[in-house]
Amino acid sequence: MDQTLSRRLFLWHNPQTDNQCRNERHMIQTSKIYREINRIGVQIKGLPDYWMGQARRISYDRVGSAGNTITEGRKPVSADMAILLVYQPRGLLESLFLQLEHLLSKGLGVVIVSNRKVLEHDRNRLSEYCHLIIERKNIGYDFGGYRDGILALHKRSIHPKSLFVMNDSVWFPIRKDCDLIDRCRESRSDIVGVFYNNKSKFRKNHHLQSYFYRFGEKVVSDSRFIAYWRKMPMYNDKRNVIRNLELKLTKIFQSMGFGINALYAPEDILKAFENIEVRNIWPVLDYYISALGYDQNTFWSAYNNELPKGGDTHALPIDAPNSRVFFHFLDAHPEILIHKLNSPIIKKNRDKRFVAQRRAIIEGGFLKEIDAVIQKELINWDR
Repeated sequence: MDQTLSRRLFLWHNPQTDNQCRNERHMIQTSKIYREINRIGVQIKGLPDYWMGQARRISYDRVGSAGNTITEGRKPVSADMAILLVYQPRGLLESLFLQLEHLLSKGLGVVIVSNRKVLEHDRNRLSEYCHLIIERKNIGYDFGGYRDGILALHKRSIHPKSLFVMNDSVWFPIRKDCDLIDRCRESRSDIVGVFYNNKSKFRKNHHLQSYFYRFGEKVVSDSRFIAYWRKMPMYNDKRNVIRNLELKLTKIFQSMGFGINALYAPEDILKAFENIEVRNIWPVLDYYISALGYDQNTFWSAYNNELPKGGDTHALPIDAPNSRVFFHFLDAHPEILIHKLNSPIIKKNRDKRFVAQRRAIIEGGFLKEIDAVIQKELINWDR
């Protein structure tokens, strides 16, 4: 048997299950209708926050930011700087210091922006790794914190050659030999991200995901860069942050003439999927169908973990390239994310998709590929 999957994957199903599958497809369509109705309701609910975005930013600049705590760190300015946004209300994680050590090992100067106050002993410990620590209220979510860090560097006349902007919504780096920073430095593009999400049918919504950016010198030295952050509205509705900041940032800077690139794209996920050995494919399919509920219309629900015995069976072709599975990087099965793509990150989100992913990492034997500090946190994350 061929040891790789071709672009069209064949699954078996028993015709006796057709009625069950039709019922499930009807349930899926009904669920989509309810989701669409709910989406419209959520958008209407978020309108007041959207209208208040600029007013909130003006108020924050005049009086709100006065409550920020600024602490000078013990590390100097570097040619390349990083702004690391953290929000860890249960106390600082050891993986944060693993990340800081990694950034320092790559020659980066670090500005920590915490979207809440930190304990004094944590602040003292952070100062050993950072040039600057900014503690602020969680106004504007991650982009509000990014903004404070970028404006702080500008106010101090710090103009880095490369500016890395990231948050702690992911574990990074998951391996000691991670080369993400090196690859970003080597890129000739003006702005680099980890993954370029182009799943939307609207090209204006194609974007670099916001947990990691590298802005090159051409961008950082352009007056339009600082103007963007100065005038950026501050939203307290996360959906407005995603819709009006994360989704739009990529296109805004592209329209200014800057080149955009990502280290991974949907084509990489598809290629990794195609190259999974046949003996390893069933756990991956089970993950996408049973654990995540992806593409039940495409994959059907009648597949089994072995060839069907007897009965009228036939091969069901799967048009893999058109499946939404391949437009999702962060929740990919660990066989794809960790083993095939050698991802430098794992998402911390407690959404059921990522709970399922962490379970697959543990049960599938992928922990051995992850740093021991992150292993410990990941094992206990959902308890």
